[in-house]
Amino acid sequence: MDMKEYLRDKLNELPCDQAIFSDKIYRKINNTDNTYSVYRLDFKNNGFVWEKIYNFVLPEGHECIPFDNLVFHKGAVQPGLYETNSCITIYMCPTEGIATKEMIYKGDNLLVWNMFNPDMELDPNLNTDSLLNLPTHVDLIQESQNYSEECQSGNYDNYDFLIDFEPLNGWDNLLERTSDIGDNISDNIPDNDLENDEDIPDNFNYPDDEDYSDNIKDNITESDELDESDEEYRIDPYDGELYSKSEFLEYYGGETEWNHQNPKNLLLREEYYKFTGIFGHLSDKKFIYLFKKYEKTFSQ
Repeated sequence: MDMKEYLRDKLNELPCDQAIFSDKIYRKINNTDNTYSVYRLDFKNNGFVWEKIYNFVLPEGHECIPFDNLVFHKGAVQPGLYETNSCITIYMCPTEGIATKEMIYKGDNLLVWNMFNPDMELDPNLNTDSLLNLPTHVDLIQESQNYSEECQSGNYDNYDFLIDFEPLNGWDNLLERTSDIGDNISDNIPDNDLENDEDIPDNFNYPDDEDYSDNIKDNITESDELDESDEEYRIDPYDGELYSKSEFLEYYGGETEWNHQNPKNLLLREEYYKFTGIFGHLSDKKFIYLFKKYEKTFSQ
């Protein structure tokens, strides 16, 4: 077993209730699909957050410490750092209220523990808290790009598995539930596969337009319509309200969320949502093939 494979297996084995100390501080968070994501403790928007990262490789030199044994407070008990938000002080506390060592963390400094001898009783006025209570942040654009890369890694861009079925041979009714099992890719799902689910129709019907009444236009009232001379407003992805670019920048500290809510992006997501609702019953191969054809109809 080579070192990379060993470190990959080691990361898989690490529990999510431990902080990983190496060049920075990391943690694992379980996802709903039995996978996990890695987050890095970063200074962002005038505060520390757990920032989701991708393609993380566990460093050879790392230390894992249970979060139950770690507390922190903002700033540092040093001249000039008492009230600052640009650093935090982390204490190792195997016993509640008693610290054996401390570390000042700025997000870009070497991680060095300062040992206490004897152990130090923490001042209750320090307002210590658990590192688990720091907020998490996901860059929506990077998340989308990473998802696209994962899809492309499945080699669906090379339609070799459909070469015998071009142009859509055997796909007489795309709205009919089908399976890739069998000699013919358009063979129907056996009847006994549907007996246990009375809600699944033999044929899929297009939904009425009114089924999608909760769309982008419903989020904008007549009073929200702006003249070209007015400042542009976009919908916040979390509360559904309209805000100006300056308000986005003031709240999020960057343009990631503003760019994510570009009207063109909103339209594409709306159309992709409709497409998924109509053709989501197809097999993976057919769905991905059709979606890529559909996606190309949008000018980029």
